[in-house]
Amino acid sequence: MKRLELVVVQFEEVKRLIGIGRVPQLRLAHILLDSAVELIMHRMVDAELDCEQYDFDRLENLRRLDAMRKSDNPLHRRFAAGPSDGQLSAEIEKLEGMVTSKKKRQKINYNFRDKIDFLVERTRLPAAIAPVLKKLHDYPNETYHRDQHRLEVIRPAVLIYFDVACTVLDLYDPGVLIGEEHLVL
Repeated sequence: MKRLELVVVQFEEVKRLIGIGRVPQLRLAHILLDSAVELIMHRMVDAELDCEQYDFDRLENLRRLDAMRKSDNPLHRRFAAGPSDGQLSAEIEKLEGMVTSKKKRQKINYNFRDKIDFLVERTRLPAAIAPVLKKLHDYPNETYHRDQHRLEVIRPAVLIYFDVACTVLDLYDPGVLIGEEHLVL
Protein backbone atom coordinates (compact mmCIF):
# COMPACT_ATOMS: atom_id res chain seq x y z
CA MET A 1 0.00 0.00 0.00
CA LYS A 2 2.88 2.38 0.69
CA ARG A 3 3.96 2.11 -2.96
CA LEU A 4 0.54 3.34 -4.08
CA GLU A 5 0.46 5.98 -1.35
CA LEU A 6 3.55 7.67 -2.82
CA VAL A 7 1.74 8.20 -6.10
CA VAL A 8 -1.58 9.23 -4.54
CA VAL A 9 0.11 11.88 -2.41
CA GLN A 10 1.72 13.32 -5.55
CA PHE A 11 -1.69 13.45 -7.26
CA GLU A 12 -3.24 15.18 -4.25
CA GLU A 13 -0.46 17.77 -4.22
CA VAL A 14 -0.90 18.34 -7.96
CA LYS A 15 -4.60 18.97 -7.41
CA ARG A 16 -3.78 21.54 -4.71
CA LEU A 17 -1.21 23.27 -6.95
CA ILE A 18 -3.64 23.40 -9.86
CA GLY A 19 -6.13 25.07 -7.52
CA ILE A 20 -3.64 27.85 -6.79
CA GLY A 21 -3.28 28.33 -10.53
CA ARG A 22 -0.13 30.45 -10.64
CA VAL A 23 2.74 29.66 -13.02
CA PRO A 24 5.24 28.59 -10.31
CA GLN A 25 2.74 26.16 -8.78
CA LEU A 26 1.67 24.84 -12.18
CA ARG A 27 5.33 24.26 -13.07
CA LEU A 28 5.73 22.20 -9.88
CA ALA A 29 2.48 20.36 -10.63
CA HIS A 30 3.84 19.40 -14.03
CA ILE A 31 7.07 18.10 -12.47
CA LEU A 32 5.11 16.05 -9.92
CA LEU A 33 2.86 14.60 -12.62
CA ASP A 34 5.83 13.67 -14.75
CA SER A 35 7.48 11.99 -11.77
CA ALA A 36 4.31 10.08 -10.86
CA VAL A 37 3.72 8.88 -14.43
CA GLU A 38 7.31 7.74 -14.79
CA LEU A 39 7.13 5.86 -11.47
CA ILE A 40 3.86 4.14 -12.41
CA MET A 41 5.23 3.19 -15.82
CA HIS A 42 8.45 1.91 -14.23
CA ARG A 43 6.38 -0.38 -12.01
CA MET A 44 4.27 -1.52 -14.98
CA VAL A 45 7.43 -2.34 -16.96
CA ASP A 46 8.88 -4.23 -13.98
CA ALA A 47 5.72 -6.32 -13.74
CA GLU A 48 5.88 -7.15 -17.46
CA LEU A 49 9.55 -8.10 -17.31
CA ASP A 50 9.06 -10.14 -14.13
CA CYS A 51 6.57 -12.31 -16.01
CA GLU A 52 9.26 -13.34 -18.48
CA GLN A 53 12.13 -13.61 -15.98
CA TYR A 54 12.12 -17.43 -15.88
CA ASP A 55 12.46 -17.68 -19.66
CA PHE A 56 15.03 -14.87 -19.69
CA ASP A 57 17.18 -16.73 -17.14
CA ARG A 58 16.83 -19.96 -19.13
CA LEU A 59 17.95 -18.15 -22.27
CA GLU A 60 21.01 -16.74 -20.50
CA ASN A 61 21.95 -20.19 -19.18
CA LEU A 62 21.56 -21.77 -22.62
CA ARG A 63 23.72 -19.05 -24.15
CA ARG A 64 26.41 -19.77 -21.53
CA LEU A 65 26.20 -23.47 -22.33
CA ASP A 66 26.51 -22.71 -26.04
CA ALA A 67 29.54 -20.47 -25.39
CA MET A 68 31.15 -23.20 -23.30
CA ARG A 69 30.71 -25.68 -26.17
CA LYS A 70 32.39 -23.29 -28.57
CA SER A 71 35.21 -22.46 -26.15
CA ASP A 72 38.83 -23.28 -26.89
CA ASN A 73 39.17 -24.53 -23.34
CA PRO A 74 38.74 -28.34 -23.32
CA LEU A 75 37.54 -28.24 -19.72
CA HIS A 76 34.66 -25.95 -20.70
CA ARG A 77 33.69 -28.22 -23.60
CA ARG A 78 33.84 -31.27 -21.33
CA PHE A 79 31.29 -29.83 -18.90
CA ALA A 80 29.00 -28.46 -21.61
CA ALA A 81 26.84 -31.56 -21.81
CA GLY A 82 23.15 -31.40 -22.49
CA PRO A 83 20.94 -31.24 -25.55
CA SER A 84 22.38 -31.58 -29.03
CA ASP A 85 23.70 -28.47 -30.79
CA GLY A 86 20.60 -28.38 -32.98
CA GLN A 87 18.24 -28.62 -29.99
CA LEU A 88 20.24 -26.00 -28.15
CA SER A 89 20.12 -23.58 -31.10
CA ALA A 90 16.40 -24.17 -31.58
CA GLU A 91 15.66 -23.56 -27.89
CA ILE A 92 17.77 -20.38 -27.86
CA GLU A 93 15.98 -19.10 -30.95
CA LYS A 94 12.57 -19.91 -29.45
CA LEU A 95 13.37 -18.13 -26.18
CA GLU A 96 14.80 -15.09 -27.97
CA GLY A 97 11.38 -14.59 -29.53
CA MET A 98 9.66 -14.85 -26.15
CA VAL A 99 11.72 -12.48 -24.01
CA THR A 100 12.90 -8.90 -24.08
CA SER A 101 16.60 -8.63 -24.89
CA LYS A 102 19.15 -7.23 -22.44
CA LYS A 103 19.77 -4.24 -24.70
CA LYS A 104 16.07 -3.40 -24.92
CA ARG A 105 15.67 -3.85 -21.15
CA GLN A 106 18.44 -1.31 -20.57
CA LYS A 107 16.88 1.17 -22.99
CA ILE A 108 13.47 0.75 -21.35
CA ASN A 109 14.97 1.19 -17.90
CA TYR A 110 16.64 4.51 -18.73
CA ASN A 111 14.42 6.12 -21.35
CA PHE A 112 10.91 7.48 -20.80
CA ARG A 113 9.96 7.16 -24.49
CA ASP A 114 11.11 3.54 -24.61
CA LYS A 115 9.00 2.76 -21.51
CA ILE A 116 5.97 4.19 -23.28
CA ASP A 117 6.65 2.27 -26.49
CA PHE A 118 7.19 -0.98 -24.57
CA LEU A 119 3.95 -0.60 -22.60
CA VAL A 120 2.00 0.24 -25.77
CA GLU A 121 3.57 -2.78 -27.50
CA ARG A 122 2.45 -4.95 -24.58
CA THR A 123 -1.03 -3.33 -24.67
CA ARG A 124 -0.63 -2.05 -21.12
CA LEU A 125 -1.10 1.53 -22.38
CA PRO A 126 -3.37 2.65 -25.21
CA ALA A 127 -1.45 3.80 -28.29
CA ALA A 128 -3.49 7.01 -28.40
CA ILE A 129 -1.92 8.43 -25.25
CA ALA A 130 1.68 7.64 -26.22
CA PRO A 131 2.31 10.82 -28.27
CA VAL A 132 0.61 12.92 -25.60
CA LEU A 133 2.79 11.44 -22.85
CA LYS A 134 5.93 11.96 -24.91
CA LYS A 135 5.11 15.59 -25.68
CA LEU A 136 4.11 16.43 -22.11
CA HIS A 137 7.29 14.79 -20.81
CA ASP A 138 9.37 16.97 -23.16
CA TYR A 139 7.41 20.15 -22.41
CA PRO A 140 9.38 21.24 -19.30
CA ASN A 141 12.69 20.94 -21.13
CA GLU A 142 11.40 23.17 -23.90
CA THR A 143 10.21 25.83 -21.44
CA TYR A 144 13.31 25.66 -19.23
CA HIS A 145 15.64 26.36 -22.15
CA ARG A 146 13.67 29.47 -23.04
CA ASP A 147 12.95 30.33 -19.39
CA GLN A 148 9.42 31.24 -20.40
CA HIS A 149 6.33 30.00 -18.64
CA ARG A 150 3.02 31.41 -19.80
CA LEU A 151 -0.13 30.69 -17.82
CA GLU A 152 -2.22 30.25 -20.98
CA VAL A 153 0.12 27.43 -22.07
CA ILE A 154 1.19 25.73 -18.85
CA ARG A 155 -2.29 25.51 -17.31
CA PRO A 156 -3.84 23.48 -20.18
CA ALA A 157 -0.67 21.37 -20.37
CA VAL A 158 -0.93 20.50 -16.67
CA LEU A 159 -4.67 19.79 -16.90
CA ILE A 160 -4.14 17.49 -19.88
CA TYR A 161 -1.22 15.79 -18.13
CA PHE A 162 -3.36 15.32 -15.02
CA ASP A 163 -6.03 13.61 -17.11
CA VAL A 164 -3.48 11.39 -18.89
CA ALA A 165 -1.76 10.60 -15.58
CA CYS A 166 -5.12 9.51 -14.13
CA THR A 167 -5.58 7.21 -17.15
CA VAL A 168 -2.13 5.70 -16.59
CA LEU A 169 -2.89 5.26 -12.88
CA ASP A 170 -6.19 3.60 -13.75
CA LEU A 171 -4.36 1.12 -16.02
CA TYR A 172 -1.79 0.34 -13.32
CA ASP A 173 -2.45 -2.92 -11.50
CA PRO A 174 -0.46 -2.94 -8.28
CA GLY A 175 -1.24 -6.63 -7.84
CA VAL A 176 -1.72 -8.32 -4.53
CA LEU A 177 0.21 -6.81 -1.68
CA ILE A 178 0.78 -8.64 1.59
CA GLY A 179 0.51 -6.48 4.66
CA GLU A 180 2.00 -7.21 8.05
CA GLU A 181 -1.17 -8.75 9.46
CA HIS A 182 -3.46 -9.48 6.55
CA LEU A 183 -3.79 -9.69 2.80
CA VAL A 184 -4.52 -6.38 1.09
CA LEU A 185 -5.91 -6.11 -2.44
